[in-house]
Amino acid sequence: MKYYEMNHKTHLNNKIISGLNGTHVKNREAFFGQGKNGPNTFYDQEYEFDYLTPEEVGEGFGYDGEVPVIADWHIWWGMHTPNEDLSTPISAKFKNCLEQFRLSPSKFYKAKVLFEDKLYPYYVWQMLMDPYKKHIDFEKTTFNNYDFDREETETPFEVKQFGSIEEVKEYKDKHWGYLWNYEKLVLKPSFREFDYHFVMLLNHVVSERLKNEIEKQELTGIEFKELPIPLYFSDEL
Repeated sequence: MKYYEMNHKTHLNNKIISGLNGTHVKNREAFFGQGKNGPNTFYDQEYEFDYLTPEEVGEGFGYDGEVPVIADWHIWWGMHTPNEDLSTPISAKFKNCLEQFRLSPSKFYKAKVLFEDKLYPYYVWQMLMDPYKKHIDFEKTTFNNYDFDREETETPFEVKQFGSIEEVKEYKDKHWGYLWNYEKLVLKPSFREFDYHFVMLLNHVVSERLKNEIEKQELTGIEFKELPIPLYFSDEL
């Protein structure tokens, strides 16, 4: 099984895909408030994000004067957005597609998007950051001090091996700071059970079968590219 990185697109039919915000969401402080949630915690209730609105395209971002559109997948943008959890607004069509596949721990919360005086059914898809870590084979995975763009830093290049993600964090804090990456990422066979994972430094990772279905359904706001590093499975090495 091949895997791909799934990313947001900036444009649809030559129009900018707007970021969404919760300026008009009822009781928004319950989930947009500072310190309310984290990247490994689901919301404590089945909140409804009613309703989300496209952020105006402001100056200074290279999109001055462009007319925004909505798509099947959006980023958050603006003042009233979740600031600690891992969530993203998606259309009902995208949710229905995802639910046909095997996802790492995720939850969907009802939402609406107000666009051009019409309400559209949407969801806020929340995923957790850390579940993928239990699938790493640390006996075969190695790390380096490249930055997030996989470019060498000014410090001497290093390749290191660790016994756990905690050891990775402890070493990087002392020696690499924020600059660290995978030299070789080896996963246990259990990773194959999932078609979607949020994988640190690789972001949204999807199986080829999920990628094919997204393309078949012509879901918008989504693009794919090859992973910046290959994924290996320990039972194939």
